Parts: sequence; structure tokens; C-alpha cells
Amino acid sequence: MAQAALAPDTQYSWTVMYFDGNGEASPWATNATFSTGVKDWTKATWIGAAKPGCFQARKTFTLASSQQITRATIYAVGLGYYKLHVDGVRCSL
Repeated sequence: MAQAALAPDTQYSWTVMYFDGNGEASPWATNATFSTGVKDWTKATWIGAAKPGCFQARKTFTLASSQQITRATIYAVGLGYYKLHVDGVRCSL
């Protein structure tokens, strides 16, 4: 049976349960989620350093007061090293 491919830029969730050697079912596990990456990078908005040798890149944007954020994704690449902050709060490892 062929499996359907995962769609790009999509969030998926799943949960599991198992049966032991006596056929007893476990409780359902807590839901888990993962997201697939972007397939078409031609629509990406790239943020670069303001000048050569600058080690800080910033992007400021404003949402309309009627907009409510339910989910946001940042794809960050820093050649293996970066510190990501949103509104001054560090959100990278």
C-alpha cells in the first residue's frame, strides 16, 4: 500500500497507544506534533546583515490591530550558530 507524501509547510499531529503481551491496551499518549519545511523558497522574505561584517540582522514588522496570531514559524539559518530573539525574548536553544 502506497503512503501519501507529506505536504510542505504543514503541521501534523499524532497520538499512540499499544497493547501489552496480555492484550491490554495502554492509555492514549499525549498528542505530539511536527511540521514539515517549506518547499518553495522563492516566496521567502530573506533578512540579511545591514552591512558586511555586521553580525546582527533585524526585521521589524507590524500587524494590523484586527489580526490575531494563532501560529507563527521562523526558519532561521546561521551556519550553525545564531541566537534568535522575538520581542527581546530569546527563543532559540
